[in-house]
Amino acid sequence: MNTVIFRDEDILNPDFRLAIIKEIEGDENRARKAKALRRFEVFRDQVVKYVMQRLRAQGFKESTIQVMLQRASNISICKKIV
Repeated sequence: MNTVIFRDEDILNPDFRLAIIKEIEGDENRARKAKALRRFEVFRDQVVKYVMQRLRAQGFKESTIQVMLQRASNISICKKIV
């Protein structure tokens, strides 16, 4: 849906409301929100879970990841850069 400006009468139209809800719940909007949440969490020093996800994706054993998790620190590299 590309319509940004709409009339007050459009809000009463059930088809219009359905289209708006469909856009809000769409894949593009969900992906954008997930990406924004990730950026916010990284800025707020919650990096460890993303590091652990990447380590799992690289194929490390779960026992190795648990040892790394115990020694992981939240150094705010993002805040230093910003």
